[in-house]
Formats: sequence, structure tokens, C-alpha cells
Amino acid sequence: MEELGFEVFSNMLQNQRSDNNVFAKFHKKWVKTGNVKENGMPEFIEKLYIEIKIKGNTDVVDRPVNETDMMRFPREYAFFKNKEEKAKEGTPLNQFAFLTVPELDLCETKGIFTVEDLSNITKEQAQDMNLTTAKELAIKFLQMAKDNKAIAKFENEIKALKAENEKLRDEIKALKGE
Repeated sequence: MEELGFEVFSNMLQNQRSDNNVFAKFHKKWVKTGNVKENGMPEFIEKLYIEIKIKGNTDVVDRPVNETDMMRFPREYAFFKNKEEKAKEGTPLNQFAFLTVPELDLCETKGIFTVEDLSNITKEQAQDMNLTTAKELAIKFLQMAKDNKAIAKFENEIKALKAENEKLRDEIKALKGE
């Protein structure tokens, strides 16, 4: 699926929904299979669900998706698929401990699904959404992660050198006949 830019995504959300007065949201849910694993724990699988709300009605339907749902709510399904694709490419926002639930919801409605997306919004967009501090924290988080990657690389190199050093010591001992 083609990646949607912030502006394109916002415009898409402002257009009419697939079904007036009916609001749908696709999401994944872990469901028990009825099987039991070797360790005695129940087995779960991830299934695609749809949550449907009707304007003026407090009832919420939350059930497994069928093909009709995807045809009935194509924009909402495209939104879900875009979110899934973007989450694979970056750090999901729900793993970013600095956001509140309302801020997470706001980001999702604006097409911001990853820490990388949040760090790339403009200053003006961050101010409009009252996410200036969150944007700054996202930038710092990514910088630290970049630094952690370099540290991990050096740690691996040190481990490899220590292993090589130990091997050479053993070879020297063998040559000396110890």
C-alpha cells in the first residue's frame, strides 16, 4: 500500500465516511483458540475485528471482520492497513511512554502511528495538536536509540575481540605444552 502523507491522510479523513452516521474501526485482538500449549498455557491467535458504533446509539458492536465489512468501510480499512504498514517501519507510538491515551488517539486520527512520524511533523502541526513537548521527546528518543545502536555495535565488537583473545591464549598454552 502506498504510504499516505500527513496532508493526504488529513484530507482523506475530512471526506465523508463510508457509511453516514455509522463509525467503524478495524483493530486486532488476541483470541483464545481452545488449544493448550505444551507448557499448559492457553493458545491465542491474533484476529482482525471491527468495532461499529451508530450515531445516537450507545451500543457498540465488536466482532470478527468479514469480507462485507471491508467493502462497506473501505476508508476505515485503508486507514487500518496504513497504520499496520507504518507500525512495521518504525516504533509504534504505544511503545512511547511519554504519550497519554488522548494524545495517542489524537495522533492516530491525524495519521501519526510511529515515533518516527511524530518526530517528523512540523513545529506548526505539533503546536496545533498541543504535541510540541511530545515531538521534542520523540526526537530525543530516536537520537538515544541511534546512540544505543552504536553502543551495541561496539559491545559486540568487544565480545568478538575477547573471544578471539581467549582463543589465542588457548593456542599459546597448547604450543607451550601446558
